[in-house]
Amino acid sequence: MIVGRVTDAFGVRGHVKVRSFTDQPENLLEFQRWELSNNSGECLSYSVFSSQIHGKFVTAKLDGVDTRDQALELKGSDIQIPIGDFPKLPEGEYYHFQLLGLKAIDIDGTVYGHVDRVMQTGANDVLVVEGENSCLIPYIPNVIKTVDLETGVIRVEWQIEI
Repeated sequence: MIVGRVTDAFGVRGHVKVRSFTDQPENLLEFQRWELSNNSGECLSYSVFSSQIHGKFVTAKLDGVDTRDQALELKGSDIQIPIGDFPKLPEGEYYHFQLLGLKAIDIDGTVYGHVDRVMQTGANDVLVVEGENSCLIPYIPNVIKTVDLETGVIRVEWQIEI
């Protein structure tokens, strides 16, 4: 799962400057290992020696990256976190990326389409469903009836005018 990108070197001792793709950049601080993939498709694993929030960015010191030149070589690399490294969520809770691509089906059998993205509105999240019957579906308990990651289906109780 891509969670950020190295945008530049930071300082002279091998720190990197990172733009987070997560809703809360401080989430990157939780991970002890990052996999960086460069423009040539090569993917290398790095232990995160230290990381912190620095304004709108995250800065990090990666094990084995000790000079500014080494940090600059990582510029443009995508930061990936293996899905197995994400903390386990309580039953019935899901990461947004887990919902992407799932088929949204009403309890009466109407297929709305597939979840394209999850919008955060402040009050609650909203599933943006694209397909023959594209729609917005609030991600709230009385609308979302079941989420089945194995079958790739979200059952909803939501009437839209088709």
